[in-house]
Amino acid sequence: MNLHLNRLIFIVLIFLLFNVAHATFPEKPITIVVHSKPGSGIDITSRQLANIARKYTKATILLENKTGGSGIFAMRYVLNKKADGYTILAVTKSFISTVLLTKGGVKMSDFDFLTCMVVDPEVLITNRHSSVRTLEDIIRDAREKNGHRRWLGPLVGGVDHLMAVETWEKLGISGEWIPYEGGAGAPC
Repeated sequence: MNLHLNRLIFIVLIFLLFNVAHATFPEKPITIVVHSKPGSGIDITSRQLANIARKYTKATILLENKTGGSGIFAMRYVLNKKADGYTILAVTKSFISTVLLTKGGVKMSDFDFLTCMVVDPEVLITNRHSSVRTLEDIIRDAREKNGHRRWLGPLVGGVDHLMAVETWEKLGISGEWIPYEGGAGAPC
């Protein structure tokens, strides 16, 4: 069975267990707070989770997008809510770098982690009509262009950017990081 499906089933089971263990829970809607814009990867994943959970529970599940501050606004918003199980934060792996690298007033220990919903691999993609078709081509092309190769991704200083810089260093190349605002805003 697909790992992604297993995780979704696990999360749905958590919601089911809440219904069995606490017959009165939930007495009000559960809100999943997403740190990015509608249409982003985590927004879509959270909406799918909510739809699946709605099928198996009587819970009303809402989504609320709280953007800004590389996720800090959403984190603070959740931390300012009562810790009663009615407000859940959905974040991407960039959550870790945001907490560790910024002075946003939140710490990893402020949160209890419920589950990892998806596996999020990093990939390199080029235009299919490009002469750059392999990793070796990327290295050669970047060296020939003397660092004038553009790499597109989210958030300067985020996990994806740091991974790109580490990759450049290991391959002995350089590039220009072009950030975009969330998955919904990524150029096609």
